Amino acid sequence: MGKVIKNFIYNGTYNLLMVVIPLILTPYLTRTLGSEMLGIDAYVISVINIIKLVGLLGMNAYANREIAYCRDDRERMSRTFYELWRIRMVLGAIVMAGYLLIAVHVKYSTYFLIQGFAVSSVFIDVTWLFSGNEDMKGPVIRNVIIKVIQTVLIFAFVKQPSDLAIYVWLSAVSFFVSAFCMYPYIRRYVDPLGDQKPDYKRHFKPILALFLPQAATMVYTQFDKTMIGWLSEDISYASIYEKAENLVRLPLYFATAMTTAVLPRVANEYAKGHTKEIRSMLGKEMRYVFLALFPMLIGMAGVASILVPLYLGNAYVESTLVLRILTPMAFFIAMGEIIANQLMVAVNETKGLTISYLFGALANVIANALLIPRFDAAGAAVGTVIAEGLALSIQYIYARRYIGSFGAIDAVPKKLFAALVMGCVILYMGTLRQDIWMLFLQIAAGVVIYFVILILLRDGELKEGIAIVRNRFGKHKEA
Repeated sequence: MGKVIKNFIYNGTYNLLMVVIPLILTPYLTRTLGSEMLGIDAYVISVINIIKLVGLLGMNAYANREIAYCRDDRERMSRTFYELWRIRMVLGAIVMAGYLLIAVHVKYSTYFLIQGFAVSSVFIDVTWLFSGNEDMKGPVIRNVIIKVIQTVLIFAFVKQPSDLAIYVWLSAVSFFVSAFCMYPYIRRYVDPLGDQKPDYKRHFKPILALFLPQAATMVYTQFDKTMIGWLSEDISYASIYEKAENLVRLPLYFATAMTTAVLPRVANEYAKGHTKEIRSMLGKEMRYVFLALFPMLIGMAGVASILVPLYLGNAYVESTLVLRILTPMAFFIAMGEIIANQLMVAVNETKGLTISYLFGALANVIANALLIPRFDAAGAAVGTVIAEGLALSIQYIYARRYIGSFGAIDAVPKKLFAALVMGCVILYMGTLRQDIWMLFLQIAAGVVIYFVILILLRDGELKEGIAIVRNRFGKHKEA
């Protein structure tokens, strides 16, 4: 488990940065660029993300898994790497040729053309090689440096709504530069092919099989903002939805860090037939996600009426309702990270993934078509929650076929009860006064209430966490 822990630390560090930087940038951007310009940006990015996934055929998860399967055989891994890399290059050339021809003729063409750098970056990126080898130190350091530089430049040059093009340039080019930075380190894991003959055909069927569920899930992770741009009379609702969604997703960076760290290990254990180890690993992970996620999500919904206007500005008051509606979505996504992206991808259960995401996508499109014209961003939020909940339910049914029960459901009642009590208290506190000092009081009261209740209920994961901290501090004192 050493590599898993190290990768979790590296991914956690990077994901912490991905929390801190938006936390710093968002209130600045909402006040300098405004909801209309940020709505345009949200719409363009949603389209760009769909193009990235469709153009790449969802190869990132597949490439990560394939490298994990063969990482103990350097010759085989080298061949696999070059096969997948060349496929990505061909796909990139085809996609970029079509993309540039179309981008000049669409609405907001200037921003779409700039984002061409971001589109091309996904094809040349080789992070999957390092992730499959459970070596995320280099990619994390690279991304940290680039993100910090990008943030400094945004503060320096983005000053008013007309600076949206500058903001888009800085975002797109940072992706492009980041993709190139790991190439000098490729030889650490792969050798030149030499006389080996690449076999590209063997990848096509599994790539397409894994692409279908990812394309379907993209419908309700990105298509919601695209549909707001199509169906709503005001493009600013795309930003109102996006900012609320970003706030709800902040706690999910914990789960995302764990997913990236654990997926290669699950794939490797499955290849060895170690089902019991996989069940234990994922069950324990779920318990700790419950411990952290319940208070974060319920707490965020409780403080939303004060947090949103203070943080985003009065132009985003409508994001308060959207945030509260989206709260269950974040939990569904966190569980999906474990069940779908760690287990089902690792064991190649593409049929279950495809069915779950297709049903979720269909439900999302129907709900959006009915609700967005009437309720704008709030309607899109309802559609997303329905889609994520339906997809997770189907995934759980398929996952039980492989490893049975995860052994984590019994951890829910205590943590959920403590979080709900905490949520009721801080929600009431928000009705007494609405200012930054009350927000701090709500957060402090929420932390105390949640952990006191769990201590009184003798929660297992909390006790284990406290014991780990005590042991580590005890060792430091002895030293």
